[in-house]
Amino acid sequence: MKRLRLGQVVLLTFVASACYGSLSAAATQTRILLSSSQDLWSGYPEGATVTSDGVLTPGPAFRKALDLPSLPLCAASTADALWVGTGTGGNLLEVKGGKVRVAHHFEEHLVTALAVLPGGDFLVGTSGPAKVYRYDPAAGKAALVADLKADYCWALLSDASGILAATGGPGHLLLVKADGSTGVILDPKAAHVRCLLKQGGTVWAGTSTPAALFRIKDGKAFLEASFKQDEVAALAVADEGILMALNAKVQTSPSPAPAQASSVSGDSVLALLEPGHPPRPLKSFATPILALASLPGACAAGLGDGRLFLIRGERMALAAHWEDAPVAAIAPGAEGGSVLTAEPPALYLPANAPAKGTYVSPVADFGSPSLLGRAEVEGRSAALFLRAGNSTKPGPFWSGWVPAASAPSLPLAQYGQWKVELETGGECRGVSVAYGPQNRPPFFKEASVHAPGEVLVKMPSQLGDHLVREVHEKDSVFPALAESTASDASPQLYYLQGFRMVAWKVEDPDGDEVRVSVQVRPGGSASWLTLAERVKDSFYDFDARILPDGVYRARLTADDGASNPEGGAQRAVLDLPDFVVDNTPPKVVISALSPASLRIVVTDNTSVQAVRVSVDGNPWQVLAPVSGAPGSACMEFRLDLHSASPWVAVQAVDSYRNEASAAWVGQGGGR
Repeated sequence: MKRLRLGQVVLLTFVASACYGSLSAAATQTRILLSSSQDLWSGYPEGATVTSDGVLTPGPAFRKALDLPSLPLCAASTADALWVGTGTGGNLLEVKGGKVRVAHHFEEHLVTALAVLPGGDFLVGTSGPAKVYRYDPAAGKAALVADLKADYCWALLSDASGILAATGGPGHLLLVKADGSTGVILDPKAAHVRCLLKQGGTVWAGTSTPAALFRIKDGKAFLEASFKQDEVAALAVADEGILMALNAKVQTSPSPAPAQASSVSGDSVLALLEPGHPPRPLKSFATPILALASLPGACAAGLGDGRLFLIRGERMALAAHWEDAPVAAIAPGAEGGSVLTAEPPALYLPANAPAKGTYVSPVADFGSPSLLGRAEVEGRSAALFLRAGNSTKPGPFWSGWVPAASAPSLPLAQYGQWKVELETGGECRGVSVAYGPQNRPPFFKEASVHAPGEVLVKMPSQLGDHLVREVHEKDSVFPALAESTASDASPQLYYLQGFRMVAWKVEDPDGDEVRVSVQVRPGGSASWLTLAERVKDSFYDFDARILPDGVYRARLTADDGASNPEGGAQRAVLDLPDFVVDNTPPKVVISALSPASLRIVVTDNTSVQAVRVSVDGNPWQVLAPVSGAPGSACMEFRLDLHSASPWVAVQAVDSYRNEASAAWVGQGGGR
């Protein structure tokens, strides 16, 4: 069952939720699904038709007569049987009395053209290579008539002067004479002559690459029209003139799986040529038109996506839809048209009108789990039913069909479908279904507490003038003072001693606005301290110097209340891994080992990261320890002095960027 996105299937209209009180209060808004004529043409009629203006009425029904053993490529009817040409086995099938048999097997792989002759015999055109045979149904024998010296034989006609054969590779219209010789009637300078149609004393020929329509009369060919599409794929006689299938893409060969054509996108056009007027389009499709046929009182068009349309004048109606089963051929018959589909190959025949005509809509995607509300049908003698589920195609886990009045009882589901049953003389002009999407909670994609001192800042001055001096570029253990960025710059990562930052990425499946609250608590405590509420940014910086040293945990709470009514908000809570707050700087002790050497010992309650010195105001130099590895809680350093009365400044920093300073003055001075 085909699924279309909601924007393709329905028109959304917001209405007051009070009108549909049966919907859940958690729904963000009530919406209405309305049927439209274009979307109705994607549905599934059974014993019903859908007109171009979106009206459903009882119509012809088709029943599956039998499965075919191979892929149908062409078909023709005689008085007592249906004959089907297939690929890739090169078989001619006879369908008679509800049974199918292989009437004849040809050496060529494809049987691509059939034409019935007066008296009951008929012509068979094969491809790979292109040949013409005469088949005698009574004897069950085929006799070679001509080798066409081409790759494909696309169409055959019996003419008073002989047999007309449309070929591809090269694209010619050939006259096959009684002795089997051939002559070129039309050389359109095209890759293929794809189709032929006889109307009175005129023969029409459609070509591909390029697409053109030629008129042949009294042995002379005239160009009637050319088209922007790539192919004139099929022709049929209509009351007003000639019906044409113009496809945007060409199948260069009759594929063993014509269903591949359903994946071709582009403007394939059903057009009408009336005497004395240029061709005019009736309808365009995004899938190829694979078959045309003149039936009693109408023309039929078969599409690559499995839809069958009936055309009466300028009015079109969807009559059947075999999903993903291309309509490969249509053969007129005494009781109507025989429709042959592919994948799987099957034959459908007109059936007796059912007691009730039924139409099933495409699957509607509500975008999120929803509850259905009021459902109504406009028309007469029409009953409305609904079902819902959470898979893209109806299956065993969908609900059953329920009457429209029971729609609110259906389970919460993301997908839904409606069905109309029409009594004799019934009519449906529109369907409306109210539904309320359930608000889904936001979710965190990622979140973390950054390393001590790392903060995102747009402008350093925004932290306050008294803090500007503490904001540094995060480029070294002892960073330089940062420069202010432009006012419109994006946040940049800086170092600010004593500060911590929590950052996150949060999304909402409904596209709602999400805001985040930030809380912390000490290890072993049950009480949370709220640092910020309803933060719009994706990060929050806070001064951790207000917190005692210890282990803490951060909690983020995201909610979409800004986009939902009171009581309808959803939340997501995320606890982050523990982090440590350390605001205690290292301790620095300086002592003289000798008049020319100092001993420096640095200790910290966590770990010492680095120590640097400046002697007599000269540039800072980072010291290497003589004992204690970097990152340990105690490290010892030696400093050799080269002046009689030095002045020594020492700075130490721990892993949480807490700094400590000490000084030494020579000539017997102290710290």
